[in-house]
Amino acid sequence: MSPLYVFLIDTGSCGACAAEVWATVERTAALRWAATPATADVVVLVGVPTLLLAPAVRQTLIDATHLPLVAVGRCTKEALVRTTTPFLPPDMAPRRIIDGCPALPTAIAEGIQTAMVRIIGGL
Repeated sequence: MSPLYVFLIDTGSCGACAAEVWATVERTAALRWAATPATADVVVLVGVPTLLLAPAVRQTLIDATHLPLVAVGRCTKEALVRTTTPFLPPDMAPRRIIDGCPALPTAIAEGIQTAMVRIIGGL
């Protein structure tokens, strides 16, 4: 089985979730870093997405040809579900939202792999 390539977008997190994502990718044999969104299999979003950053994140996801998005961390989750103005259009909504402050590495690895299984399995 070939590894899944992960591209990380940090929209200004405190660093805890980003550090857990880094640790997860480095310690998990099935995961590798993607240099660009175009070479990724999945995009991981951490931090509080703001409306100012929304166009850049949307463009990154468009450039990544609508790869599955995994949102990691309580800040990201709360910002995505509680905002009155949608940060991302429905077709770019996260496939998985992993809660936690910071999110646990096991949950991050499982979330990334589950998002990909849903894509590959057609769910």
